[in-house]
Parts: sequence; structure tokens; C-alpha cells
Amino acid sequence: WINSFYADYRYDSPRGWATFHRFKWETWRQRQADVEVTVDAAGDTVSVFDPLGPEGRNGREISGFTGLIDKVEYVHHFGLLQIEPRFKSEFLNETPFRREERKRRSWDAIFFLQLSMPVLHSTQLQAGWEQRSFYELKEDEDELGPGLFTGDFRGSALALQLTNRSEYLGYHLTTQLGSRIDRRSLEVVDGDWDTDTSGLIFLSVMAGL
Repeated sequence: WINSFYADYRYDSPRGWATFHRFKWETWRQRQADVEVTVDAAGDTVSVFDPLGPEGRNGREISGFTGLIDKVEYVHHFGLLQIEPRFKSEFLNETPFRREERKRRSWDAIFFLQLSMPVLHSTQLQAGWEQRSFYELKEDEDELGPGLFTGDFRGSALALQLTNRSEYLGYHLTTQLGSRIDRRSLEVVDGDWDTDTSGLIFLSVMAGL
């Protein structure tokens, strides 16, 4: 027996900002899911019948999913400079059908800031910053030993990109040159955050008709 509810809402303001919200709730209730066991006189199991079949063994009688997504974005022009801040929030609570799969409950929050402006007739300079915070809400940190990861993490990324669009022999060429720096920190029980930093320099050329 499956029950589902879904709704979303979007609003675009004439002042340059917009919001988007999406909600989904779903439950699965498996009927006649009990495994039938036959025991002989000696107390040994002689047969097992699973109405869900071999692929459905160890399935939960009640499973489901609840998710909520919220987005806010804004576009502002300051002369030739375009400023775009954005924020996204995602809540997830999931109980998988298979017992081998763990239950999940988390909250993910991401903030974006993008700046762009033309520097030549067909060239644009873009800069962006992203800050992310992820929280594992299912794990009980009081039950974890020292030195273990809690499942929470923080991440940030900073990027700079130069984009040039041109025509060549009937093709539309898009060339992108830039660099990105990523930093990610994992929370450790009774310890400092485990931090990793990486960088990337890239050059890409794309051709299309």
C-alpha cells in the first residue's frame, strides 16, 4: 500500500529574485510480509517461505521517503557587473525497504555567489564562491568513539574563469580558461576537523554548429 504526496511552488519577483520550494512525502506499507518458518520435532528449521521472494528478503514492513528542497536566488546588475547570490537547502529523511540499507536523515545547505562581467566584445570574466555545510542527523555522536567521523562536513570552493566565444569556419567556438580551489573538512569526534585542500587549472575548447 503506497501513499504519495507531492507539491512544489515557484515565485519570480519582478525585482530580480525568485524562490522555489518542493516537498515530497511517500510511505510504503508491505502487506503479508512475514516470513513463514516450519520447525520439525527436533526444533530445526526445515523450510522458509518469504512472500516477497528471494530478492525481497529482509524487507522492512514500513518504509518511505520525506524530502524538502528550498531555493532562493537573486540577480542584480551594478553597471557591467552582474551579481548572483543563491541559497539551497535540502532536507532528506529516508527509510529504505531493504534492511541491509541504512536509514538516512540529513540536512544539506549550500550558498553560492557568482560575479560576471564582460571584458571584451566576446569575452566574459566570471568568479564564483560556494560554501556548503552537510549535517548527518541520524547518527548519534555520543555513541561514536574518539577519532571516528560523525558524517558532518563543510566544504568551500573558489573559482575564476575566462570565457571567450567566437566563430571559426562555420563553427561556434567556446573557450574556457580558469582555475578552482576546493577545501573540504570532515568532523571528527573529540578531535580537529580532517581538512583536505586541492586545486585545479583547466582549459577547454568546445565547438558546435
